Amino acid sequence: MTKQRWSLQEIAWGLPLLYIVLSRGGCLERGIIAFLLNVAPSTVRRMVWGLKKRGLVETDSSRVCVTSNVGKALKSLLYVARKRNHYVLVLRGLLIMVSHRRNNASARLIPMELACTINSKLRQGLKDYREIARSERLPPKTVSYTMKALSVLGCTVQGTCILNDLCNSYG
Repeated sequence: MTKQRWSLQEIAWGLPLLYIVLSRGGCLERGIIAFLLNVAPSTVRRMVWGLKKRGLVETDSSRVCVTSNVGKALKSLLYVARKRNHYVLVLRGLLIMVSHRRNNASARLIPMELACTINSKLRQGLKDYREIARSERLPPKTVSYTMKALSVLGCTVQGTCILNDLCNSYG
């Protein structure tokens, strides 16, 4: 058995790529991946290099295929949402928001408890991230990114949210 060469935090930026390739049969052309992620082909090349180094994808001249190790990376995936260049992946106990720009990808890991706390504040009618940050004694930037992730998931004051059922298990 080979030792795992990555942690979820290390590959969070690549999860949308892995999810897209896996959900479309396990192999895709690099150009199609770039189109679906709305990033430059050079960004896909760098992402594939990082994922290949960790044993999560294999490549040939133009195709990228996921390996059996991807099941380990996505085993706790519950839900995926996308809005423009943002992906939010809901896992057990964690939200991962990945933002793609033309030339890079960045990831934010948000504990489910924090997302549930801010979601409850939004449902109470609080809309300003600074006000929520003060009331919860959290950094404003943390609250702002969490609110962005909740927005991608469709969590609004009046609407239902995918997290409502998950948050009930967190108290």
